[in-house]
Amino acid sequence: MSYLGVPPFGQTVRTVTELVATAGQTDFYPAGGYLPGYIDVTLNGVALMSSDYVASDGVKLTLTQAAAVSDELKTVAYWPVSLTDTYRKGEVDGFAVKLTGDQTIAGVKALNGGFYNGAQTIITSATTLSNTNLGGFVELSSNSFTLTLPNPALCNGGGLTIWNNGPACTLAAPSGNFYGPFGNSAATIPIPNQVTYNLRSDGYNWIIVNSQSVGANSASSAPPVYGARAWVNFNGTGTVAIRASGNVSSITDNGVGNYTVNFTNAMTDSNYSFAIAVQRTASGAQADQNIISTINDGAGNIASSSLRVRAYASPGNTSFDVDVFAVAIFR
Repeated sequence: MSYLGVPPFGQTVRTVTELVATAGQTDFYPAGGYLPGYIDVTLNGVALMSSDYVASDGVKLTLTQAAAVSDELKTVAYWPVSLTDTYRKGEVDGFAVKLTGDQTIAGVKALNGGFYNGAQTIITSATTLSNTNLGGFVELSSNSFTLTLPNPALCNGGGLTIWNNGPACTLAAPSGNFYGPFGNSAATIPIPNQVTYNLRSDGYNWIIVNSQSVGANSASSAPPVYGARAWVNFNGTGTVAIRASGNVSSITDNGVGNYTVNFTNAMTDSNYSFAIAVQRTASGAQADQNIISTINDGAGNIASSSLRVRAYASPGNTSFDVDVFAVAIFR
């Protein structure tokens, strides 16, 4: 027995679409889409059976047999809805924003500056940043200059990451002060070479959340702290083997007590500083001699991509394989 009265799921809305076919046409698109199983189709006034068409994706209707030119196709889509207002798929598709990949939506990056705007800005001269830089990454390069941040009153909660990849520069705020782990500061602060500042605005001042120099904390009021660009601890006896390392790809065994440390990522040049040390075995011909660690003699042993080192016994200047050879590179 059929249900008497208003169905419990609410009422039904119909959407009628009338289309005129072109020659050989099979695909039709009812306005606003449809719910699969809730659509009636007629062709030139004749109702079609469900086997005469395919309607399964809610968007396209495909005739089993192509329509002739000027054939009239009519669809009636039914939308069961509740008694409250709802949106149908076709209506939502009309105003919804579909995100694909790293798509940027206009205006979103301005919401308190809390979203990364995908921008990497390289600045080479005195500049005043705007609110569009909020959430971005700013690199300072080339000459020493002053970078003026946006007004903190206009970007409450806005954030910036600033990396100085050049000579010491100066950060300036148009109003308010700088606050951070090193204490309070006037409206200008230095930013040393190779130091990164992460800043946020509280609406009145710029807050330095943290400051780092090559992975190490560094306060702007003190000399910066520089970390090692590469380091390695390896066994120099028998088959040379790395115990632990950072930014070192391999060790080349050049002979007794002579090794080349190869960097994974090359230095910017060969003007770096290095620290080397060795630990000798407790027995053997050189047990009672000092073991010296140094770079290898001759030109070309200090290169941007590698450093050649050696160990020898003193006195005697005899090359000697060592159990522990340690190297650290600074630039």
